[in-house]
Amino acid sequence: MAEQSIVLLPGLGADERLFIAQRDRFPSLFVPRWIDPLPKETLRDYAMRMAATIPASDNLILGGVSMGGMVAQEIARILKPRGLILIATCQSPAEIAPWISKVVAIEKLTPAFLGDYMRRFAELGMPAMGVYEPAHKAIILDIAADTSINFVRWAAGAILSWPGVLTTPSPSFPILRIHGRRDRMVLCPSSSNILHQTTVLVPGAGHVLNLTHAQQVNDAISAWLDALNQG
Repeated sequence: MAEQSIVLLPGLGADERLFIAQRDRFPSLFVPRWIDPLPKETLRDYAMRMAATIPASDNLILGGVSMGGMVAQEIARILKPRGLILIATCQSPAEIAPWISKVVAIEKLTPAFLGDYMRRFAELGMPAMGVYEPAHKAIILDIAADTSINFVRWAAGAILSWPGVLTTPSPSFPILRIHGRRDRMVLCPSSSNILHQTTVLVPGAGHVLNLTHAQQVNDAISAWLDALNQG
């Protein structure tokens, strides 16, 4: 079997810094950079272009956090990975917390020329993300300072208009879904018609659980990968 390749996409506007807690555990981890969206581009069309940035592999483990998980599900239609890892993400827009759409509407009214806007927005959103430790806050704030407001505005609209995957045929590859029980941004998973899916709910964890509850997330991924490789 070819060497295992793990590719994880970060959350909205984030980058590889979001996976600092996964680097040591999974040395082969590759985190693609977000490409610039086209005007009025859908999440599905954007994912088709993102797929071209992922190295080809016969043993691809694909996944993502939050928005990255949504895009990963669309990329999986094209690349047909060996397995899919979904962290703090949704499979249907019905799983997105209702208050998110209100925040998006307010955010669109904020002038884009405010240079430190994303950092201030991240500071206010720490409780909603379940981030409390100073070290974790510092990582989120550093990422936010480098995030494009225009990308965030496009992505927010694309996410809210995404149809999801629950109405499509079940994929042939196994899925690992990891979610925080205290996630206030994406609701805890309910039962779905998707086959070959394993769900792990992490007590006390919020939306950025791969950072705040790294050991539980990494252990869940490792156990799932071990079972996958033995199957």
